[in-house]
Amino acid sequence: MVNCGGKHDKGNDIPMKIWNKTHHLTDTNLILNETFTEDAFFFDIETTGFSPTYTFLYLIGCAHRVGDNFIITQYFAETKEEEGAILSAFLQELCHYQTVISFNGLGFDIPYLKKKCEKYGLTHPFDEKDYIDIYKEVSGLKIFAQTARLQTENHRTFPWSLQK
Repeated sequence: MVNCGGKHDKGNDIPMKIWNKTHHLTDTNLILNETFTEDAFFFDIETTGFSPTYTFLYLIGCAHRVGDNFIITQYFAETKEEEGAILSAFLQELCHYQTVISFNGLGFDIPYLKKKCEKYGLTHPFDEKDYIDIYKEVSGLKIFAQTARLQTENHRTFPWSLQK
């Protein structure tokens, strides 16, 4: 376990919304058990754009495992003023895990969050973590490459589309 230390409380006096939900796993498989251990932490961010300088971080969704349960947490900022608070709360949780799982986290999420940490004067543990970037793991697979090239128009033909 990494000792994060440093400053993580900037913005904690500003209200924000935190949603928690526990999801019990009724069926597990080898990949899930090997990858998503109790020392792993999954996260994804939602922003208003790509540049951390000019955009706003409004949601950080995370999940970690405790036995046969996934604990899902969402940190939601309703205003730009709450951005530092959700980042600080997320960093406090992240400190307890060694392995970080994300989708394109190494390419976007982590660099974005590092810039936001600089903005708020927050220390972060990102350089001390092990990473599983799902995007990097599957991007070389033929089926993923074909799917990634699909145009938005083509997505309407999939069964999960919202066609009427």
